[in-house]
Amino acid sequence: MNPRRVMVSAAFLAVLGCGSRETAPFSDLLAEIDDYLVLGAVTRAQESIEQAYDKAATAADWMRLARRSFSASTAAGDYGPLVKTAKFAFEEFPGRTDFSAILAWAYARSGDSRRAYRVSREYLDGTEWQSLADELFLSSATGAGGGEDAGLEAFGARASASSGGLSGISRYRPDLGRDEAVFLSEAAVRLAEPRLFLDAALIYAGIGEIEAAAGLAVRFERTSPLPAAYLLYDSGRTDEAVSLLKRLIDAGDSVSFNDMLVYADILHADGEASAALAVCRDLIASGRTETWLPYANAAALLRVSGSVDSAIEIVSSGLALFPSNRELLVELARLQIASGRTDSALATVNSLRAAHPTASDAAYLEFEIRGGQAARRRLITTLKEVFFAGPENAMLARNLASLLAGERNYADLEAVLDAYERAAGVAAWSAFYRGLGAVGRNDPKAALDHFMAAAELSDDRRHLFNVGVVLSALSEQREARKYLRGAAALADDPRERARIIFEIARTLVREGDASAAIREAKYALDIDPELSEARVLLYELEAGGN
Repeated sequence: MNPRRVMVSAAFLAVLGCGSRETAPFSDLLAEIDDYLVLGAVTRAQESIEQAYDKAATAADWMRLARRSFSASTAAGDYGPLVKTAKFAFEEFPGRTDFSAILAWAYARSGDSRRAYRVSREYLDGTEWQSLADELFLSSATGAGGGEDAGLEAFGARASASSGGLSGISRYRPDLGRDEAVFLSEAAVRLAEPRLFLDAALIYAGIGEIEAAAGLAVRFERTSPLPAAYLLYDSGRTDEAVSLLKRLIDAGDSVSFNDMLVYADILHADGEASAALAVCRDLIASGRTETWLPYANAAALLRVSGSVDSAIEIVSSGLALFPSNRELLVELARLQIASGRTDSALATVNSLRAAHPTASDAAYLEFEIRGGQAARRRLITTLKEVFFAGPENAMLARNLASLLAGERNYADLEAVLDAYERAAGVAAWSAFYRGLGAVGRNDPKAALDHFMAAAELSDDRRHLFNVGVVLSALSEQREARKYLRGAAALADDPRERARIIFEIARTLVREGDASAAIREAKYALDIDPELSEARVLLYELEAGGN
C-alpha cells in the first residue's frame, strides 16, 4: 500500500462513519449488500450498490452507499467503482464538503492524483478537510513531473510562507512510508502544525509501527484528541486511551455518538465492563436512533455477565426501533437459545429468514435449535446457494466442505472445491478435503496425492500425519514413519504426540519388527499413560500376539 494513502484513508473513514443505518426506501438492498460483503462476494455487492443508486434519496442514503462501495473497492483492490459512487454522490449534493472529500480520496486511491488535487483545491481548501487538501497537493506536486525539490518547495510555500523554508528536513520519498513519516514529523516542528504529527502517526500505523504512531500522540492530542486516544488504544496503552477520553468527555467537548460507542469498547477492553455497559445504556436512554450498535453491545455485555433476561429485554427494545435488523435478530435468537426458549428462538429465526432471505444465519441458528439430519441438510442447502454466488469466500467454502464431508456427500464436496479453487486457487485446507473425499471413495493413491499437496502448502503437523497414515495403508512403512516422525516433532500437545508415536508403532508391527514396535508403544505410554490403544498393543506384542 502506498503510505500516502494511509493518512488519507483515515480521513475518508472518518467521513463514512456518520449517518444512520436504516432508511426505509432501500433498506433491503443495503442488507443484501452487507450480506454479500460479509460473504466476500464483492462483485455481487458492487452490482447491488449500483442498483441502489436510483433509490438513494437523501445525503444519508448516499453516505451509506459510499461506505459500502469503499468496503467493496478495498476488498477488490479496484477503486474505480468507488470513484463512480463518489461522483454520483458529489453530483447529487455538490455543496457538501464530505462528499467532495470522498471523491478526492477515491481519485487519489485509484491513482488519479491530478483529479484528486483538482477537487480538493476547489472544494476542500479552507474547510475541515484542509489536511486532506494539503496531502493531495503534495502528492500532485511530486507526481506531476516537478520531482522532490519542486514538491517540497511548493509544500513549504503553501503550508507556511513565513516558516523559513524546509531546509534540513529529510528527503521526501513517497515510496518509503517511514521516510515520509519522518519528513512529516520534522515538518510539523518546522511549521508548528500539529496536524502533520497526526499524519505521520497514521503513516506509521499504516506500515505496522503502532508504537511509533502512539508515541506521537502527545504531540497532537490537543488538536486531535480522538485519533490520539484510538492510536494509544491500538498500541496497547489502554489506560492512557481511557484517561484521555475521560478528560475529553468530562470537559464537555463535543464527542459524537459513534465516538461514545468506541469509548465503550475501549472501557470494556480495559476491564471496565460495568462502565462500558453504563455508556451503552446512556446512549440508549438518549433516544438517538442513529444505529443499533448500543443495543447489541449492551446485550453482549449482559450476556457475558450472565444476565440473559436483561440482555433479551435490551435487544427487544432495539428491535422495536430496528425491526428487521439482522444483527439484533441473530443476537435475540442466540439469547433465546441460551435461555432454553426454543419456541421463541424458532419464531425469531423465521423473522430473520423473512427479513433476510439470502442470509445464512437463519439456517445456522435453526440447525443449532433443532439439530438432526433434516436441519443439517437444510443448512447445507442454504450454504450452497450462498457459496456458489461468491465461491471465493474461503471461510464459507471451508465450513461447507466440512459439512459435506461429514455427510459423505463427496460429489457435492468436489463441486464446492472445484468452484473455490477456480476462484481463489488451491489452499492447504482444500487439498486436505480433497484427500478426505478420496479416502471416503476408497482411493488411497489419490488421497496420498492430495495430502502431499496439503503438506507442501502448509507445515501443519496434521497434514504430515495424514500422509504417513496413507503411506502405511499403501504398505510404504519406512516412508510413512518419516512423515509420522515429522508430525510428532511438531506436536505441542503431549497426548497428540503420544498418539502419533503409537501410529509409528503400528507401522513397525506391519513391517514385522515387534521389538521396535514394543519400544515405540512404551514410549507412547510414557508420554500418555491413558492411551489405551497403546496399552492393548503392548500387551498383545509382549504376549506374542499379532
